[in-house]
Amino acid sequence: MSNITVWVLYAVAAVLFVFFIRERLKRCTLKCVFLKTAVSLVFVSVAVFAVFSENLTGLSGVMAVLITVGLVLGLTGDIWLDLKFVFPDKDSAFTMAGFICFGVEHILIIIGILVRFGQGMHPILIVLAFGISTGVSLTNLSFEKKFGYNYDSMKGAVAGYGIVIFSMLLTTGFLNLYTQRFVPALVLIFTGAILFVFSDMILSGNYFKKGRNRSIDILLIHLSYYPAQFLIATSLVFL
Repeated sequence: MSNITVWVLYAVAAVLFVFFIRERLKRCTLKCVFLKTAVSLVFVSVAVFAVFSENLTGLSGVMAVLITVGLVLGLTGDIWLDLKFVFPDKDSAFTMAGFICFGVEHILIIIGILVRFGQGMHPILIVLAFGISTGVSLTNLSFEKKFGYNYDSMKGAVAGYGIVIFSMLLTTGFLNLYTQRFVPALVLIFTGAILFVFSDMILSGNYFKKGRNRSIDILLIHLSYYPAQFLIATSLVFL
């Protein structure tokens, strides 16, 4: 993919993001959902262009397809999670749908990077990533009331999603260490994973803690979430 195409897509996303965030800071409407979908379509477009323009084949092609499908699920998750604000009576159902979409996205990313870069990597590192992530997620649940959260019927979903997203972060981090060299695609995904975790930590308060639906929270969520998705999509350019 030419650098010009990448930068044009970034510019389009930036313009659409400005329109989206202005609307979102007022209130979440169907117009807001459409604008957010438009921004998300751009990061999917980056991945799709990378797959075709770079003529990715073999293990790189497998990774690219898995991550592209994951990004499409991320776009779908975006829609569900904003519809929960438009239709409050469907809050739990839409939240669960969003969690599932993003959870599967992270799983596909994990599989994709292991397929492409994990040959020869000791399985204990994967088990360690999963084990640490499980510990972190369960610890988070144990401090729910102490820190003013109320997960209610979403406890299982919060725990499961926490395991998956931290597993993505740690697996990518371990792969960066395992390769013992600078691999642009892995570095971009790892950086995206860090931003994803940061965004979701704020989002958790936004969903499950009173008084965390402030403008600054909404800004931080989206100013970390979208760079995360674009970094993950851009990683395919470097395969």
